[in-house]
Amino acid sequence: YLEVGVCEGWSADWWLANTLKCSSSRYVGIDSWVDWDRHGVTGEEVRNSASKRLEKYGDRVELISGWSMEELPKLKPESFDLIYIDGNHDLVPVLMDSVLSWRLLKVGGVLLWDDYGQRSRGRQPKKAVQGFLSALSGRYDVLFENWQMAIVKTKHATEEWG
Repeated sequence: YLEVGVCEGWSADWWLANTLKCSSSRYVGIDSWVDWDRHGVTGEEVRNSASKRLEKYGDRVELISGWSMEELPKLKPESFDLIYIDGNHDLVPVLMDSVLSWRLLKVGGVLLWDDYGQRSRGRQPKKAVQGFLSALSGRYDVLFENWQMAIVKTKHATEEWG
């Protein structure tokens, strides 16, 4: 399981406790952990909160500090069954996270975006997701589409159309 946008680790904790219970399940989280100026919290404090929350899962958890557009290309292709994109909600970062995550997702794996059907702090990831999906028509099936969006990868982007 890969999560782009860990923040304080609340969703990671839920997934690990409720879905990824198997001892062979692995969680990888990427976040830049920038300072929260509006709340007076440093990025280091937020990362420490996530680390503390997830430490009970031991070596099943890997937290990567960095920008997703730099860290996602370093990961092994087709190594994840589920990818959850909940990082920067602006159009270009959502599009970049989607494109870079696609090569990491196994055929039959699920790609999930948060805040798809609602504005998030004045931004709307929906436009980026729709643009990404229009380029991959015929290579996925929609699982659901509401305030979140989830698809199943049915083909690689390089497979023949048809």
